[in-house]
Amino acid sequence: RVAPEVTLATNATLMTDTLAEAIASLGVRVQVSVDSADQAAHDAVRGEGSFYAALGGLTRLVRAGTENVELVSTVADLDAFDLEAMMSLAEKHGATFHVSLFQEVGRGACSSMKGRSRDPAALARAILSHLLSVCEANGLPEGASFDDVLGLVPKHGCGAGSEVLAVSGRGNAYPCHLLMLPEFEAKLHEILGGRCDAESGMPRESGLAGLACTEGGVWKVPGVDDMEGCSDCDIRYFCGGGCRASAYSATGRLDGRDPMCEAYRIFISSILWTWDDSRTASLNLTQALREVSKL
Repeated sequence: RVAPEVTLATNATLMTDTLAEAIASLGVRVQVSVDSADQAAHDAVRGEGSFYAALGGLTRLVRAGTENVELVSTVADLDAFDLEAMMSLAEKHGATFHVSLFQEVGRGACSSMKGRSRDPAALARAILSHLLSVCEANGLPEGASFDDVLGLVPKHGCGAGSEVLAVSGRGNAYPCHLLMLPEFEAKLHEILGGRCDAESGMPRESGLAGLACTEGGVWKVPGVDDMEGCSDCDIRYFCGGGCRASAYSATGRLDGRDPMCEAYRIFISSILWTWDDSRTASLNLTQALREVSKL
């Protein structure tokens, strides 16, 4: 059995040296939310003073010896996002970096950014342009393969509740960090099949390889073969049905349609069926962008 990979997602604003040292000793990956390299832009989303507080927490984590720290930017408009500035900020602070697309879930479902989604082809072009920018900024080697660029592994679903388990600060479990809603809440000791103390919520054993959140188990999150509109799609095993949290927010159903379904289909198809390993990654992305620009 392979022990599960643990990721701690934090805004790092309350990080202390003592806490950073404790986190570093656990050997977990830490993701720190920084939405822009510009203080004003970040603080407009996360609150006044949060930019420098987050960078202070990041510095403490790196200084404590945390091996895997990455900055994560939640982005609603890829066209306006300053990728080079964020990559430079991450490198300066000894961290890696990646972008997470804004999803209209949780508080995001009622935020000022809700409803900013563009037409599917425009969003697909924005994603491709972003990947091309990453490649040209040396974020991807020119000889990168299809898997290196997209990391698309054939799958039956998004992984929520089967390959992913989210745990809140209070020790409650959810199928993923975007489905941390009362209706999906479960007790961690129940998910672990009795391997965890019911009072404290702490595991009785150091290894968590016996996680019981298997597909069809606690949350019964549907796979692509079980969802209308997915079962006959030719890229369903690469898309995985999109984001179930986004679908649930939009439709009230876990088997509903992800609002960005068509954008994902255009984006993945443009690369999946045109990729040529004899070409460089940037040429493949440029070709895919040309194809999508015709739409």
